[in-house]
Amino acid sequence: MDDAVREWFEKHDAYHKASAAYNARLALVRAERERGNWSMPLDAEYRTLNDAQSAAISAAETLYHAVVKNMAADLTQAVEEYNAAVNQIPTQTKERRDG
Repeated sequence: MDDAVREWFEKHDAYHKASAAYNARLALVRAERERGNWSMPLDAEYRTLNDAQSAAISAAETLYHAVVKNMAADLTQAVEEYNAAVNQIPTQTKERRDG
């Protein structure tokens, strides 16, 4: 699960950096367009932002599945330990407990 956390963090960080780069470029393009210069595109920055966002979402899904798998393993182990403990209770005690 540590790998999933690390991957999510790296992808999320890359998304924030791409977002900052896009917003900085957008501010520049808007300023240029106010001056009448419409030749500055945003396509490359937008594509990078979009790809980074998709990667971050995918990494979040992977992390979610790793967490659920880890929780299921912990729960399975707890149930097995409980069953083992119950099986060690003497039969007479079990009968009194169960009614």
